[in-house]
Amino acid sequence: MTEEQVRARRHRGRRHRRDLPEIFFCGDPHGTFDQINEAARLYSPDAMVILGDLQPPAPLHVVLEEALAYTDIWWIPGNHDTDSDEFYDRLWRSELAGHNLHGRVACVAGMRIGGLGGVF
Repeated sequence: MTEEQVRARRHRGRRHRRDLPEIFFCGDPHGTFDQINEAARLYSPDAMVILGDLQPPAPLHVVLEEALAYTDIWWIPGNHDTDSDEFYDRLWRSELAGHNLHGRVACVAGMRIGGLGGVF
């Protein structure tokens, strides 16, 4: 399916209320962010929330550089995100550290979203 066909299909399915933002929730990338970057490029949602077990191979803002050109990125840590000091640093010392939703409520694309991660 071409990128143009994907976009046309996306718009055909928009029979829901237009006043609600389009927020994608993406779970457990375990270090692989290609699908998240591609979804951001193809669909340009208002925001994306990554739901745990990110385990980024580099600082989060670096691995999601492409996605950040198209959307706002938020994240909630998972139980594997403290498996190593490197994973921890790549999240909590990233330029996206302030977009960590664990233990708080934030306004994401005009919606209030709360997060409770898998790290206690």
